[in-house]
Amino acid sequence: MTDQPWQQSASPEEQRTIDEKIAARMGITVEQLHELDRQVAADVRARDAVPADERVTDSNPKFTKGFGPDTSENTIRPGEIREYYRKSDADDGGGAGTDRT
Repeated sequence: MTDQPWQQSASPEEQRTIDEKIAARMGITVEQLHELDRQVAADVRARDAVPADERVTDSNPKFTKGFGPDTSENTIRPGEIREYYRKSDADDGGGAGTDRT
């Protein structure tokens, strides 16, 4: 079975063209784009080196919902993120001076 086009690796020439377009949209050079890619890869490796049960997480619905199957438990309700931030600001004693309305 053949891979779908989005799963196939581009030839080096095609990849360079793709990278040039992405870098131009971002307003950076291709070399800067490649450096960003390396930094992201290093961050992912560092994150993956920490066992999942030792990772610091919180209950922010922006990061814990909206991924995976479309179920009622996994769907972000209207106002849910705002409610989360208001509650966390109240728990912090008024917040850090940020306005998240």
